[in-house]
Amino acid sequence: AWDDLTGQLLGVGALRELSLAHGELKYIHVAEGARGRGVGSQLIDHIIRSASERGYGALSLETGSRDAFIPARALNRKHRFVDCGPFGSYFEDPRSVFMTRALQASV
Repeated sequence: AWDDLTGQLLGVGALRELSLAHGELKYIHVAEGARGRGVGSQLIDHIIRSASERGYGALSLETGSRDAFIPARALNRKHRFVDCGPFGSYFEDPRSVFMTRALQASV
């Protein structure tokens, strides 16, 4: 995500294919000065749309369990992600929280 006026990078995100039916929201990071402006939500919405366009039936993510990740977990829940168990090559880890949501493929 870029600021159109200044050309400044506001945030980044990544989508990883786990299978033909399952994607992983791999990474979302918003620059400190851009937080609270909806950049994270815009990135998540974009990744959800991209995953739907690829035909994925589910999108999952891993985030931290520490208090520093409370805002990230709240943002993910706002986008209808729910807690789940480990997926892909992840394993149960007290430092991790796993989340997922169902998707509808775009036509």
